[in-house]
Amino acid sequence: MVLQSPILLLDGVTATGASAAIFPDGAPVTFVISGITTATVNIEGSVDGTNFEAIQAKTADACVLVSPSTKYIRANVAAHTTGTITVKAIY
Repeated sequence: MVLQSPILLLDGVTATGASAAIFPDGAPVTFVISGITTATVNIEGSVDGTNFEAIQAKTADACVLVSPSTKYIRANVAAHTTGTITVKAIY
């Protein structure tokens, strides 16, 4: 398997909201989350691309490896007070 270039999911976000979903086709995804001061970023999965559920929640900068059991996966700023949040995905 050849890794793709990092995919920018969220770029300098300062409010709540979700990224577009990606379709990793069952491959593990590494999320690089940065810029959190006071915020919660959820990594979410979905089988239909419409109804998403949280897989993990982060309240500090992190690298997160997720082996999705769902078809679609995205990042979602679920709560935001301060911080300029960027999330990249590599798979």
